[in-house]
Amino acid sequence: MSPLSVLLPTAVMMKDLRLRMRGWRWAGVISFYAGILAAIALIFLLQKYSLAAGQATRAGIDLFQTLSFGQLFLIVFVTPASMAGAISGERQHHTWDLLVISRASAWEIVWGKYLAGIAFNLMLIVASLPLFALVFLFGGITLSDAIPAFMVFVCTVLLLGASSLAVSALTARLTVSYMVSMLVALLLAVGLSLVALYLQAPGQISLVTIGSIPFQSINPPSPLTPLA
Repeated sequence: MSPLSVLLPTAVMMKDLRLRMRGWRWAGVISFYAGILAAIALIFLLQKYSLAAGQATRAGIDLFQTLSFGQLFLIVFVTPASMAGAISGERQHHTWDLLVISRASAWEIVWGKYLAGIAFNLMLIVASLPLFALVFLFGGITLSDAIPAFMVFVCTVLLLGASSLAVSALTARLTVSYMVSMLVALLLAVGLSLVALYLQAPGQISLVTIGSIPFQSINPPSPLTPLA
């Protein structure tokens, strides 16, 4: 077995990708995902329609932050929903035995399921690129500012995808897998956010709004620890 076949188990991965993208459902999910972000951008632009010339730069920064928060919010919900049924769904639909008796090893099955789910979620992030391109019309955001945000998006998808796949392997029912995966994702998202905010501003609590979302103390933040 070649190293490439271990890293890219095309049999399981391609099977799952074909099932995910067959018919109109995958296109509907991508359209719905991009539509939510487009609605967020439209509402923001309508509120900032009568900007003075000197406020355009700040509006671009606020739009970028608002779209970033919206994208992270969608990732927290969409990634577990798309990955939680990877293995538990096979059990519930009585197709898991067919995979077990195939020539694919357990590693290839799990890795292929993971890659297929990650590829689907990365397509959703790619679909959001035209909306994020709007911020460059206002200025204030450069490509070097946007790249770290998309790295966070990708890392969040990888983390939540791995945790959801682990939950799917440990549960037998599809509904239980969805619920537990969503709970884990919310605990990671909310819990780690609160820890990061506490480490960044452990002093007096005082909020400031960025992109119309209160999230940070106005006190000078202390240096972040590696945990944050």
